[in-house]
Amino acid sequence: MVRKTNLNWDTREEKWNAEKVPILCNGDTYEADEEEDFAPVVRKLAREQGWGRFRVFTDGKEIEKISEAPETFEGIEEVKISKFDEAGW
Repeated sequence: MVRKTNLNWDTREEKWNAEKVPILCNGDTYEADEEEDFAPVVRKLAREQGWGRFRVFTDGKEIEKISEAPETFEGIEEVKISKFDEAGW
């Protein structure tokens, strides 16, 4: 289940549940369970933004092809989804 969350960026107070993975998308933060299927969740969030083409990063490394995507979110600390033509990610 993907949920939108509001983060408090004070690191003394922010604690991530080890079973949840944060997904940053268009300025919002969502959470996914580690065992969720990766590609369907990423596609759903991108479509909700109206993006037909988008870029995906896991722990700072870009996934360039869907065939390179992990099956689940297990072992990933952070996912970023950005519009394809958005620079700076």
